[in-house]
Amino acid sequence: MLLEIFSTIFLIFVLNFLLIKKNFLIDLRKKSKHKQLTGSINKKVPLAGGIIILLILNFFNFQNFFFLFITLSILILGILSDLDILTSPKKRILIQSIIIIIYLIYSGIYFDDLRLAPLNAFLDYYPIAIGFNLFCILILLNGTNLIDGVNNSVVGYFLSVSLILLILSIKYNLNLNTDFISTIMVILSAIYLFNFFGKLYLGDGGSYLISFIFSFILIKFYIDNPSVSPYFIMCLLWYPAFENLFSIIRKKINQISFETPDKKHFHHFLFNFIGLKIRINKEIVNTISGNVIAIYNLIYFFIIKDYYFFTLGLVLSCIINISLYISVYFFLSKKN
Repeated sequence: MLLEIFSTIFLIFVLNFLLIKKNFLIDLRKKSKHKQLTGSINKKVPLAGGIIILLILNFFNFQNFFFLFITLSILILGILSDLDILTSPKKRILIQSIIIIIYLIYSGIYFDDLRLAPLNAFLDYYPIAIGFNLFCILILLNGTNLIDGVNNSVVGYFLSVSLILLILSIKYNLNLNTDFISTIMVILSAIYLFNFFGKLYLGDGGSYLISFIFSFILIKFYIDNPSVSPYFIMCLLWYPAFENLFSIIRKKINQISFETPDKKHFHHFLFNFIGLKIRINKEIVNTISGNVIAIYNLIYFFIIKDYYFFTLGLVLSCIINISLYISVYFFLSKKN
């Protein structure tokens, strides 16, 4: 464990130094999600979170060459986006779809039981099951990228998911690759620290990679533990997934292309609200906003964790959560 911690921190320092020196993969774009909020145009911050995750995870907990190939493909796709080489959202989604379909078919890891007979009748058809899983993972990947506009929101979110899975596996003796999860938690904890102070960002590559990895961790967790409700997995991933769906619906209603970026996401409004209430440096407001979101979700996960088997209760909790999200969203939008 100590070796993993020191290796991750050392790699972050080395990569940061090299990338800043070479001025490569640096968050200096005008369209930068972070700089849109903070206005720190000249600040050089490497978008190296995904590279850190891939290198450390495979060095200490190598799975297989196919998993390495798939995760590397996802990371490269995100890096091409970070470098403004692949700017079209439609092309990125198309490539994401190809990679995800290959993984779904080859690995055989996918949802095919939603605890509802009418839906399961459709999922009995292999192409529909693959299509459903593809849709869910695409929503998660791009939703995670959407919420990565404030420090610690994504890293803190998936750290919380990791912690809950680890607690459940120990408390209820559920099947989980605890070594793999522990390694991810070490990596994310180190990135969290640097991200907290605005010294390292995930970038599109890191956002795509971590959400892709967790989509399959959670699907496999569900498959390996028949007592776990599929709606528990839904609850663990509700925020990035719903943020993406809500954004698509909002833009459709307002007749705006889903490819058009805007500053009307939940974290934007929360950032502005906190900034008005606490007049301090915008970098600090950025970090506070991300941690408010992460802490809220951690509390929610702790509330539902012991009911991982209770489908009805989980569905109701998710409905309540979404209702609260929408209420707070419109409250904050009026304040903005």
